[in-house]
Amino acid sequence: MGKANRSTLKNYFKKGHMPSGQQFADLIDSMLNMVDEGFDKSPADGLKVSQLGENTALMSFYHHTDLNRPIWTLTCNRDNGRLIIKNGSGQPSMVLSADGHVGIGQSMPQYPLDVAGVIAAQGRTGGIKGLAPADGQWHPIVENLTGCQALEIMAGVGKPKTGRYALVRATALNTFHPKGIFMNFLNLKRRIHCQHAYYRSRCDRILLRWQGSGGTYALALKTKGAYPDGIQVQYNVTRLWFDKTMAGSFTLQEDAAETTDPAK
Repeated sequence: MGKANRSTLKNYFKKGHMPSGQQFADLIDSMLNMVDEGFDKSPADGLKVSQLGENTALMSFYHHTDLNRPIWTLTCNRDNGRLIIKNGSGQPSMVLSADGHVGIGQSMPQYPLDVAGVIAAQGRTGGIKGLAPADGQWHPIVENLTGCQALEIMAGVGKPKTGRYALVRATALNTFHPKGIFMNFLNLKRRIHCQHAYYRSRCDRILLRWQGSGGTYALALKTKGAYPDGIQVQYNVTRLWFDKTMAGSFTLQEDAAETTDPAK
């Protein structure tokens, strides 16, 4: 007979009844066995769940009215260790890879968050944040840059009840920071494209530039004119490019990774 519900099991053991061997077997089969069922618990690991046989499923969730079709299933790929949450149609809704990547609708996530679909958000901000004095002097905000870089900058400054407010949104591109009148005539090779907004005077604007020498360079920021003491520019920066040496453009990745001079 196999597993039985509680009401049936209680009837087996009513006063005056002599349970049969099969009824004892039904009782045992109706209980959770940690070895056979793939469950265990320890102080160090808490509840431990293992796969049974060749199946990849770890856990499934059902509506009470339909125990044949799971609404959610949690599986683990034996080959690469990916933890997969599948919907009722058996399609992966979320994937957690062994290297820490998360996929939304993406079965093989290649990035820390890999989304195969449309992202809706109330806003976004860059991961590089900080404050710089609004004193009219240049201040580096992203330093120790090398190779090819693409940055998006959002910055703002102001003081209430003074009429002095400014915002800037900029895209800054740089490829190994070319310098000199011949290599970078009129700064054409590493321009920073800015969109400015200000309330009163152009002197309140926020300016950006590349600066540096040798193998490293920096992105710097300043206000056109000095604001009152204590006022600071808020900024956040988003990286848009992640292959500094263009290693992905080469067949021999090892050779490309060693390139530090753009002319070699």
